[in-house]
Amino acid sequence: MEMEKIHIEYINNQFIVRRGSDKYPRGKILDPLEVAYLLHEDRAIVFGDGGKILTLRDLASMYADKKEWWLLFTVLHDLYKRGRIARRGFGENDLILEREGKRYQIYVTEENVIVSVNELLEWIDKTFAKNMIPVIAVVDMYGDVTYYKASKHTFKKIDKGEM
Repeated sequence: MEMEKIHIEYINNQFIVRRGSDKYPRGKILDPLEVAYLLHEDRAIVFGDGGKILTLRDLASMYADKKEWWLLFTVLHDLYKRGRIARRGFGENDLILEREGKRYQIYVTEENVIVSVNELLEWIDKTFAKNMIPVIAVVDMYGDVTYYKASKHTFKKIDKGEM
């Protein structure tokens, strides 16, 4: 049995559920990352101006000037595939994941991008101040994601089942 698609309308720079489900009730405003995921999984139809149906490619064009957007989408998609539910974080390049009573703040970057140690340490401090576990997600050129649990002293690779 095929699942009925969620209907989302893009109006006034917002994605609003028009016909949804228990998880996506009518009137709920969705983050563009979640809309992209729903489109990628063929679980939604997005209507733009004049009823034009928007595709994932259209969404990508809308956010093309935000390079980190596709990195965030890649990590969000990877987490969803692993059965984890994440959402947009506090900054432009992070996500929040809640699992088994723990909260993770995930800093998303790509390989070969230089991030200063001071920037990372500041981010780690802010994450700990929010009582969250800092994790760094590195996206490689193939779209594969590696997760590192961060602390002020070490970066330790996370095994698949740990997060």
